[in-house]
Amino acid sequence: QSTGTQIAANATKETHTYLVGSYDFGVVKLTAGYNTSKDNGVGNPSADKEYRLGASAPIGPVTLAVDAARSKNDTSRASALGFHAIYDLSKRTNIYAGFRHVNYGYFTTAAAAGNTDKNTLLGVGVRHSF
Repeated sequence: QSTGTQIAANATKETHTYLVGSYDFGVVKLTAGYNTSKDNGVGNPSADKEYRLGASAPIGPVTLAVDAARSKNDTSRASALGFHAIYDLSKRTNIYAGFRHVNYGYFTTAAAAGNTDKNTLLGVGVRHSF
């Protein structure tokens, strides 16, 4: 009888490849990202492709930002749009507020085709760096 760790027969292996970059023009900072994710799950393998674009601009002590993202795999798709603002109280402390809206769509079966979900998130907080 073995007492060691055993790998389950339905274990999966995930592989992620993520490429992201940004360029600061001084007035605005642009970011872009691309991610592929592969999961070789037994009986339910999947492959995702995700894209992200964003921009942020400092305006005095406030930084305003917007970003958009899109994701798609064999069974669903999603798109998101977000906005956030950061107000610097000092060099190490800021307050922030953000809003994100995500739309999900499913097309796994004829019954699920066209079904959508929506998710809206609002966040506020204080951040202090030690």
